[in-house]
Amino acid sequence: MMSYTIRPAETTNERRQALMLLMHEADRPSPDEDIAEALKQADRGEIDLSHLLIAAADEQETERKFVIFGSILMIVQPDATGLTWAPMLCDEIATRKDSAAIHNALIEAEVQRALEAGCTYLQASVGLKQDDRAASLLRNGFVELGNMAFMQRPCPRGLQSLWRSSDSGSDVELIPYYLAINDEQLATLIEQTYEESDDFPELQGYRTGLQAVLSHREQGEYQPNQWYVIRTNREPVGVLFFSGHEEVGQVELIYVGIIPRFRKQGIGKKAIALALSRLDGEKKTVFLGVDIRNRPAVKVYNSLGFISITTQRVFYRMVQKQ
Repeated sequence: MMSYTIRPAETTNERRQALMLLMHEADRPSPDEDIAEALKQADRGEIDLSHLLIAAADEQETERKFVIFGSILMIVQPDATGLTWAPMLCDEIATRKDSAAIHNALIEAEVQRALEAGCTYLQASVGLKQDDRAASLLRNGFVELGNMAFMQRPCPRGLQSLWRSSDSGSDVELIPYYLAINDEQLATLIEQTYEESDDFPELQGYRTGLQAVLSHREQGEYQPNQWYVIRTNREPVGVLFFSGHEEVGQVELIYVGIIPRFRKQGIGKKAIALALSRLDGEKKTVFLGVDIRNRPAVKVYNSLGFISITTQRVFYRMVQKQ
């Protein structure tokens, strides 16, 4: 059996090699550019790569550099969630009989770091065809939740017509949240939208509304004027948040939720249509992720011109009780 050490990637070169392994087989058109950007963001303090772990051979080559043959990454979120990339091994090691043991060691090392960081649970996603990566998660205590569809509206034009065609009238308003409520009230409203939700209901109750606010602000570029309270008859009934991704010319619909007693009234669709209409002319693609089991939401997105571009399997593992 190969002798190896699990440790954080320390140098820029080690981080580059580790990230390249993780993007192996990933559906990424330009992984080199993605890795270069990730390293720049880490240098600027925008992302934390301190939990990028590598499996490094104990034997040193003549140049006295460790040989990296496996890696795993966790990003700790403000909501006490650890977002984890399933471990990946280089081709030469992946076919060895002891490859499963290396997968296990990488995952358990990351779980220990998640415990030390105070994470409640770890969440990971893999492509539909990445069976080996899924198997490594299932073998190490992860539970499969379901599939998440990533959808986008490829054409930015015609957004104003969405609002007009939604037959909305004046019963739905979008107000930048800071003009309507404070952060504490926003957190309470978010928690209300979680009740009886069809979006990964297994994870409900594991983060507070305040944690959700902090986590959502970390997604892309926080734009408070595009964080909306949805109101009907001047009563707050839900929230809708956009986040910017200027570097790729995209806008992300990171969250939309309606409190239970106002659902099934078309309010969510009208709110999304109005929000999209305000992006008209920005020439940006709008994208989102949704639990495919949430069929009403998928139906709404399809009716508003969103199409599915990829689907991933979603897993989680409890780390500690709240």
